[in-house]
Amino acid sequence: MTSPVRFLAAFSQALSTVGLYGDEHPATARSVAAAFERLQELQGSQPQLLFTFLAGEVLFGSESVPELEGWEWSSRFIKAGIERIEFTAAVTLEQLERFLAHLAVRLGIRSGSSADLWQMGESEIRFGLVTLGTAPQVRTTEGQLPVVK
Repeated sequence: MTSPVRFLAAFSQALSTVGLYGDEHPATARSVAAAFERLQELQGSQPQLLFTFLAGEVLFGSESVPELEGWEWSSRFIKAGIERIEFTAAVTLEQLERFLAHLAVRLGIRSGSSADLWQMGESEIRFGLVTLGTAPQVRTTEGQLPVVK
């Protein structure tokens, strides 16, 4: 299993656990710690990471990840308005925990206000929609990436 696949597998497991058990459960702490460990491994050689989720496909940087073809989380992320996740620098455990809680709310697997969770502090994580076009427009919102042209 490649490092991006290992990270996304641990990330989706942590996201499921956050949604199912909440923040205080020991299973949540274990799964978030495992995702954080996989992220640190992946960022060890390359601090800036970019994942793009397309219908039936996942890209790591500009490379397709064939092991994740048809990955169910891609379609779930897309439906929640998350087509791209970018880690711009090394991420803290607290940032990853907050991001997972925010995503769980956005995905509807946990109740609460996702805006409140996301605005609680700085983060090296960006996410949002990807649109392609020729016009030089940039659209950003809280927590989202600029439009890619």
